Amino acid sequence: MKSVSNSVISEIDYTITTITLFVKLNCTFNIHNFEYIFPKDSKKFLNSFIVNLYIDECEKYINIKIFENGSLHLTGLKKVEDYLKVVSELHNKLKQFEHQIVKIVLSKDSNGIYTDSEQRVYDKNGKTMIGYKTNDWYYIFNKKCRYFKDIGKFKNLQGLVILSNVVDGSSPSALIVDYNINPYKSDINKLEIIDFDINTINVKTTVSTKFSNKSFYNWLTDNQFFVEYNPERYSGLKLKINIDQSDTLLKKCKCNNKCVCTIITFLIFSTGNVLITNLKKESIIKIALNYFQKIVLFYNNNSDARLEF
Repeated sequence: MKSVSNSVISEIDYTITTITLFVKLNCTFNIHNFEYIFPKDSKKFLNSFIVNLYIDECEKYINIKIFENGSLHLTGLKKVEDYLKVVSELHNKLKQFEHQIVKIVLSKDSNGIYTDSEQRVYDKNGKTMIGYKTNDWYYIFNKKCRYFKDIGKFKNLQGLVILSNVVDGSSPSALIVDYNINPYKSDINKLEIIDFDINTINVKTTVSTKFSNKSFYNWLTDNQFFVEYNPERYSGLKLKINIDQSDTLLKKCKCNNKCVCTIITFLIFSTGNVLITNLKKESIIKIALNYFQKIVLFYNNNSDARLEF
């Protein structure tokens, strides 16, 4: 069996195209108030809020998905350590609104529940935002509900009571309230990061080899690699490799019971461009590139032979 020694492997230049990671903070957020803080380039969901925020120190926009429980999902980073800059700049932005009061005009809908012009829903005093409304559906405390006027209660799709006593018949049909748009649910003396985890690192590189994808696909298949190639749907060839907990790259998973491997994908194009996705650590990048370089060298020099690692 022929092999390729490490001595013929030259270091490959690469570029990190994007890093996505998770951050957990020691706080909880008033997600509904974020619409006042980020009226543009944003989108709300039941329990999260997405904003595309320009980070000065990174000199680029970062996509931030903010969860009510204090978690952040960051997309668009170029360096892992940049998440600290994002958290700091986001916190500085939010602190500006911590004690800010805005005047809101509220009016009662057909059920006597206070809503504003954006169909956000408030309690019977108009002091606390409790959700929002879409057509005849209410979304209260992140639960899809209907309001039952005869009993004065919100019930979710399973018939469970989510909230009651939200209508005051003696209150005016419309009012102007001073509303606190504090983005935090409680005072934050010092914001701290209590956990973070890399979701994926995506890398781009180029090798000197110009591939015949069909020929390379056949050779990889003969060598028992897991590979996909469907040129009618996607021009690249997809090579999938397992990484075990010791950062060893494997053609096939060797886990005895439950699989704990991470699967990374090499998207290989005939031009020699290669995208590597789903890397979990920066330290694995060069290992993955070295592994792929071995495959390419063996393919170029021994295209009629079988390869084993």
